[in-house]
Amino acid sequence: MKIFFKILIVILAVGMLFKIQHWPYANLIVVSAFSTLALSYPFRFIKKQEKKFIDYTKLILVVFWSISGIFAILHLPYKIIFQLITSAAFLIWFFMEGTQYFSVSGTEKNQKQVISSFVWGLFALITIAGIVFKIMHWPYALILLIIGVGIGGIWLLVS
Repeated sequence: MKIFFKILIVILAVGMLFKIQHWPYANLIVVSAFSTLALSYPFRFIKKQEKKFIDYTKLILVVFWSISGIFAILHLPYKIIFQLITSAAFLIWFFMEGTQYFSVSGTEKNQKQVISSFVWGLFALITIAGIVFKIMHWPYALILLIIGVGIGGIWLLVS
């Protein structure tokens, strides 16, 4: 089930790339990924045996983030309500569990963790550079975006 959600995030990132480039079917790809995510994550939640407060927070975060994304892409009214709930759930998640995603437990970092940190940093750097190039209408924006999203998508599926 975990690989399924990774694939959805990759599809969502590709849809966002299509949206930034104003390519056809961007809205369809993004709305499909968000819809599938919003409809399938509750099943993952239901399958979990022991549910804690953080699990409910994640459920709210994922479902409302997906609905907020759909409302934003389709320019529907009241998207601010979903964005506020998503923001509140994100803050709760971040302070309860999110900081663990950015640190490594223990005193040693193994080789895989170092490589993973490097790849994610490279993905973020190239993608952000591509977005800045696109905003500034500089050349090579598309190449940077494709390479950045490609590296992130491939690494997400491999890791």
